[in-house]
This record gives sequence, structure tokens and C-alpha cells, in this order.
Amino acid sequence: MKKSFLIISALMAAFQLHAQDISSVLKQIEQNNLQLKAAGYEVKAQQLELQTANNLPDPEVEYVYQWGSTATTGNETELTVTQAFDFPTAYAERSKYRKLQSQALDRGTQQVAQSIKLQAAQLCIKIISLNQRKALLESILENLQKQMEIAQKAEQGGNLEAWTSSKLRMRMMGIEAELQMNNASHAECLSQLFALNGGKNLEFTSAVYPELPSVINDPNALLDDYRANDAANLRMMDELKAGEQKVKVARAEGLPKMHLGYQRNTATGESLNGVVGGLSIPLFSNRGKVKVAKAEQLSRQLQVQEEQLQQEMGINALFAKKNQLETALKKYDRSALMKQHSLLDKSLELREITILDYLTEIHQMLDIELEAEKLEQEYQQTCYELLKYRL
Repeated sequence: MKKSFLIISALMAAFQLHAQDISSVLKQIEQNNLQLKAAGYEVKAQQLELQTANNLPDPEVEYVYQWGSTATTGNETELTVTQAFDFPTAYAERSKYRKLQSQALDRGTQQVAQSIKLQAAQLCIKIISLNQRKALLESILENLQKQMEIAQKAEQGGNLEAWTSSKLRMRMMGIEAELQMNNASHAECLSQLFALNGGKNLEFTSAVYPELPSVINDPNALLDDYRANDAANLRMMDELKAGEQKVKVARAEGLPKMHLGYQRNTATGESLNGVVGGLSIPLFSNRGKVKVAKAEQLSRQLQVQEEQLQQEMGINALFAKKNQLETALKKYDRSALMKQHSLLDKSLELREITILDYLTEIHQMLDIELEAEKLEQEYQQTCYELLKYRL
């Protein structure tokens, strides 16, 4: 069994040597993910729509033809071309609002990217765990196969009862079944990575967890990371600024609207050309809009405060969970388990224990090791959730 564990270590080293690291996987997915591309186009469309807010209304052309009943009056025509526009302040305020809201929309794309990269990183962590489980199960299965060969020879020589070989065979069947389930989970994870990568092939064969940065042990630094880099939080802050600007836009839209144009009148033997101008006072159309914008802004401020509070509490809870998992992991002494495997093999060779005792001990140690690996996977995934703003 000691030899088997050396094989596991060698396999892990080989995996790590030829495998992509998680960061390179995330870079590929960021480039190829279809959901992220779709979000980018959607944001672009929304930004273009924002630009239309400052479009001038369509010019108006009016033509009047009048005819008289007497020769002295004659026929008259009137042509009027006018263009309406808001007070210049309104255009300036809407332009500022567009820039702020456009920046908030860009944060939306970043938010989708952070979510997708975290999902991909969690899958990579699971694949690492599955690779380690596979190496462990295969090493134990290989050792059991050797014991099975020894047992069958002893059985043929009349030195071993048949049911002992049967016990070995049943245990091997159990390990093989676990390997099949492990392989199925591995294939599912790779399929999900394939989908996240836009349907393009992506290899990830690492069996070693990456080294975690020291910031993972500093809750204050993790909170600072959230405030500085979380796209959802930054988007809310940008929307707050845009909301303040929207109040100014509502005020500016309460200023008079104007229209200017050209007019031409023609009658019998005479034509007149002139300029048309006028004002529209929004006494009714803009009533209450400033109050609405202020109320929306107050609601948005409270929502931001609530969301930030929930997120910060969530980070603190994740940090506490990380610490609990770390404490639990320290209770598993894997080096001691490896020594125990070696002592168990030696005891079996010297016939100090029976094969049945050996199988019982192996079963218990395997359960402990698989439980430790499951705990390690959960710990790593929790850490990556805390580090999502650095991915």
C-alpha cells in the first residue's frame, strides 16, 4: 500500500505538470462563454438606447393651400417648417445621466463574468477532488487484486476457505462501483466546463489543489475586496449616482421647450418669408416628475444599504464556515493514515492479521480518507467563493 501511495503522489505530480491551472481555464471561459457574449451585446444595445434620449424630435412640415371665390383674392399657400427642442440644460443633464447609467450597465457584464468564473472555478475544484479520489480508489483496487491473486492460490492449495476469496471479490466490486460513480461525476463536470467554454474543448486534469493566497485568512481584506471589486456592488453605487442625476434631469425637463422654423406665404403677385418661433411651458406634463425621481432615489439608497449589509453578513458567514472546515481538516492526519496503510500491509504479509481483518481495516481507512477528501473539496470551494472578486 505504501508503494500505491507513492504511485498516487507521482500521478498527482504528473497531472499538475501537464494540466492547465485554474486561472488559464477561467481566461478561456471568459473569452468563449456564450452567456457572457450575449450579456455584452445586450448591454451595448441598452447603451445605444440611452443615447437616443437626447435625440431631437422629428421636424414638422405643414403646407396650407387656400383658394378664394373672387379674382381679387386669388389663391394663397402657406409652408411652415419647424423644429422643436428642449432647453439646452436638459440635454446637458441627460448626457451626464447617460454616461453614469452606461457605466452601471458595464458593471452588469462584469457581474455576469464574476458569476460564470466562480462557477467554473468551483467545477475545477470538484474535478481536482474527483481526480484524487480516482487515484486513491485505483491504488486500493490494485492492492486488492494482488491480494485476490494470493488468496486464489491459497484456496487452490487448500490453505484458505472459499468465502474469504468471496469477501475480497465483493469488496473489489464495491471499489469498482465507486470508481464508476466517480468517473460519471468527472464526465459531468467536464461536460459543464465544455458548456461554459462555449462548446469548445477544454482540458483540466489537475489533481493538486492550488495554493491559496494569504488574504484568505484576513476577513477585513476580504470585505475590502468585496467593496472594491464586486461588480454587483459597484453597479448599485453607479446606479445611485445615476439616480441623483435623474433628479436633475427631471428638474431640467421642467424648463420651457422651444421651437423654431421657417414660414413662407404666397398670394396673388406677392410672397412673404419669415421666421417662426415659440415656447411650450410644461406646466402639466412635468408635474410630479421631480418628486417621483426623488422617491425612487430614496428607495434605491435603502435597497443598496440592505444589499450591502446582506452581502457583508454573507462574507462573514462564509469566513466562519471556512475556519470551521479548516479546523475539521486538521483532525485528519493523512500522513498517519499512510503509515497505517504500510503497517497493515506488513502485518498481512507476516500473517499477523487475517485477510478479513485486513479488509475491515482497509474499509474503515478508505471511508476516513474519502470523508477527508470531501471535506477538503468543500473547504476549497468555500475559499474560492470568498476569493471570487480576485478570479
